[in-house]
Amino acid sequence: MKKPINKSKQNDFRRNQVNKNSLGERKMNQDVPIKSLFVIGLIIVLLLSATFIVNIKTVSGSEVGVKETWQGVATDPLPAGTYIVNRFTTNIYRYDMTSRVFVMNDTPPTQGEVGHGRDYDAYLVQSQDQQDMHINLSVRWRFDQASIINIHKTFHAHIKSADPNIIEERLLRNTVQLVVKNHATKMKATEAYSGEGLVRLQTEIEKDLSSPEGELRKQGIIVENFVIEKIGLDPKYTEEIKARQIAQQKQLRAVEETKAAEADAIRVKAVAQADLNKAVVEAERDKQVAKLKAEQEAARTLTAAEAQKQQTILSAEAEAQRLKISSEAEKAAAQNRAEAILAEGRAKAEAQKLLYSAYDGVGGQTFAQVEISRNMGTAFQNFNGFLPQNMSFTSLSGDFLGAVRAGLTSPSRPPAVQSK
Repeated sequence: MKKPINKSKQNDFRRNQVNKNSLGERKMNQDVPIKSLFVIGLIIVLLLSATFIVNIKTVSGSEVGVKETWQGVATDPLPAGTYIVNRFTTNIYRYDMTSRVFVMNDTPPTQGEVGHGRDYDAYLVQSQDQQDMHINLSVRWRFDQASIINIHKTFHAHIKSADPNIIEERLLRNTVQLVVKNHATKMKATEAYSGEGLVRLQTEIEKDLSSPEGELRKQGIIVENFVIEKIGLDPKYTEEIKARQIAQQKQLRAVEETKAAEADAIRVKAVAQADLNKAVVEAERDKQVAKLKAEQEAARTLTAAEAQKQQTILSAEAEAQRLKISSEAEKAAAQNRAEAILAEGRAKAEAQKLLYSAYDGVGGQTFAQVEISRNMGTAFQNFNGFLPQNMSFTSLSGDFLGAVRAGLTSPSRPPAVQSK
């Protein structure tokens, strides 16, 4: 048999369970903010630590950086840029690579160009003739980027306790003084004070300071130019120099005037010589022109004669050709006539031969006697003259005919005509 359930106890149990669940939820909700706060705090601590440890260094465009760590100095300079380094182990030191001016003079800084070394006095050096010379000078220089690591190691200018002008004082000043002294002591004060001597002194010093083989270049300093602003001397000596310069100016003026007069004389002589040369050139030109014209005329005459000669030769050749053709024509005509005569002769010979053949016989002889008698009668018909004594035409004719008959009856034959 089941026992009856107490509803009040049952409600209390349910109420306890709900309270337990609510308490668990509250505990869970309390744990979430604590964890978030822990994470955020951890992040903040890390950021603060990183900010404290990390250091940001910026090298500008006109600078180079030298990186130095607990292991030593880096071998290569850093170019322009921004670098993040460990504050405790690494540092970057910046060096300005632009030109700067180092001076040694007696001009207050407020009156002159701003530059390192202006607080120093002008450099005092004695000339060859034992005169004090206060040389006011300036040197424009810059670092050699290839040597910046050695400069950093040698002079330690980055150390806070170091003199900020340590490079100018320990390197530039000493070297400049040495070079200036080496050259200035070889010259007299009057020579170095001004003019060509001052220019020569400045040029020689600048050449040594800027030489690639010089001491400054070996130490990593590039000298761009060197200027002697002025040289101060003792006032009394200065007055003496000025007097000498005035005398020299007068002497130079006299020399220049003499040179000017000589130059005028030379110019006049040159003008006269130029006129003479011009006349000679013109005469020679006229001579050459006349010669050229004569040569042209001779050439023209020779050309005409040559043309006439060629014309004569051509005419003679034409005449010879004509005569040759005419001669050949006449020769051909003569040959034709000779052949015609020969043919005619042959025909006559043949006729004569035939005639002789016809005459060979009684009939032929009779015909011959008749013809002879007829021709003789004709010949005696018109005869006017004298006959020998005891001779008449009859007796003459009878004797002549008797001789003809005797000849016709003779056994001999007339010679035959041979045809060619």
